Amino acid sequence: MIRKDECMYEAISYVWGESTNKVRIECNGEPLNITRNLAAALTRFRLPDRARALWADALCINQGNVPEKESQVEMMGDIYRHAKTVLIWLGWENEPENATNAWRGIALLMEHAFPRLSEIAAWKEKELLTIEEINDMARQENRVQSKLRRSDLIISHFRIPRSDSVEVNSITSLLQRPWFHRAWTFQETFLARQRIFYCGSCEIRDEIMLKVIRSLFIISQATDDSRYFGLDVVMVAGMFEGKKFWARSGQYQTLKDQLILRRGALCERPEDRIYSLLGACDSTYGIRPDYSGKRPYQQLYADVAFRLMQNDSSLQLLAQAGFGLSTPNLPSWVPNWGERLRHRIISDTSKRVYSCSGSSKPQISLSDDFSELIMTGLQYGSITAIGRHSDLGEWKEDPYELTGEWKSTALARTMCADKKLFDSPSSQSRWDENSVDELNHLSITEKDGRYTAYLIATIQLNRKSRLFLLDNNALGIASETIEVEDIIVVPLGGEVPLVLRRTGERYLLVAECYVHGIMDGEALIEKRKHAQEDYDGVDKSWLLQLHDQVMPFPTQVFSII
Repeated sequence: MIRKDECMYEAISYVWGESTNKVRIECNGEPLNITRNLAAALTRFRLPDRARALWADALCINQGNVPEKESQVEMMGDIYRHAKTVLIWLGWENEPENATNAWRGIALLMEHAFPRLSEIAAWKEKELLTIEEINDMARQENRVQSKLRRSDLIISHFRIPRSDSVEVNSITSLLQRPWFHRAWTFQETFLARQRIFYCGSCEIRDEIMLKVIRSLFIISQATDDSRYFGLDVVMVAGMFEGKKFWARSGQYQTLKDQLILRRGALCERPEDRIYSLLGACDSTYGIRPDYSGKRPYQQLYADVAFRLMQNDSSLQLLAQAGFGLSTPNLPSWVPNWGERLRHRIISDTSKRVYSCSGSSKPQISLSDDFSELIMTGLQYGSITAIGRHSDLGEWKEDPYELTGEWKSTALARTMCADKKLFDSPSSQSRWDENSVDELNHLSITEKDGRYTAYLIATIQLNRKSRLFLLDNNALGIASETIEVEDIIVVPLGGEVPLVLRRTGERYLLVAECYVHGIMDGEALIEKRKHAQEDYDGVDKSWLLQLHDQVMPFPTQVFSII
């Protein structure tokens, strides 16, 4: 353990760069080859009039000694946590974008946008679109052109640069520099007490970068223009506040949260997507760095996924996996942390929105070779049709069998996964008995633009999703990777049902899903009614006691590969 009063040093956070592009320096009287990018950082940080104590991994860790490397990797969190300052080297100015334009754009945002963020945010509530335009947008699946009126008004009113301006392009290009997307740099800045960003001769404090990120986010929300704040910016946004800030809100403290946030981070060794976070999260779950080469990274990923589900007593992590989302070398139930998740997930990682399996706990085990997840649950149905609602038969004013409400209402609730998106596009609240009347009222009055926001959020949710019908006439929605004859399974301990695909005697995990009418334990009630003749389904209190009771009906075991 490093004591912060033992020495005062600054730690360098940088990207190694091309390992074949080396520069020879002298270290402690001995020649040493380092990457050209580190040599540039050392040159930039050298003081002309006095010595400076710097820590850099390539210099301070013997990269050729595996035991030393494993030991030092475990200490990396402490090294960056106790550094006086973390010096972040982004590279020289003469790289793809013109840093001068980026600094000018930052100055414009700091002058015109950041002091008025609350005013800019308020513009999101202004209704500037007609229902005809929204329908047009749904057909074209192109929000950018549909939002030009709002964007132009905001840009003109607040004198902020356009999303396609050289200034904004230069800022986003700056944020796309390799440093922001490497796996190890997250821990190095997340734990830092103080950070300074350097790009060539320019330097900028982290509080300024944070204000720029916040400004881009608010402007993106108000204009509905993702070019201000795209996926690349989302990935780096959590790095700027630091661990102490996020600890107050309980966010980004767990390994699961950090893996989801940093999904798609770049590194040479796949296992470093996990090892690079161990010093920043609240628990390592007994995972230790292993660079011996004896354990394939696929086993590490599977082991970590299983430990996280076991520790959380939750299957929410499975929303991050699925057939078509993992590499061919990973089991379908194991998230591929090397790729960004491109579709909206139904469940929420921060809280439990649904309870399709009551209060039951997961019953899972892992095969000896880490390839199979053995899971207990019950099969609910099989997919018979997939498509838009017009492809699934008549959805007019006929009763929906599972709930007794009109089919049109069931369809509307399914398309938004039963979330009150008319309250907020990110709402996790469920529909209630007043929601239909509230939504109808909003559609007539267009109050505060909430109906438009609801339509936009529903369109976004459905872009890479598909509606489906089951052989028991239940309606659901899942990712576009589903196929006819896939089965719907309610897993014990699961918040939402899962779509599985049979392959021989085993199954592939396809996706999580929403099935209207079974998201609060109704499938378990029906199963018990069939298993016990004297049970009429009226008493549902047992659903809340399943965490310490035996299931009152037979279950099935599914081996997922």
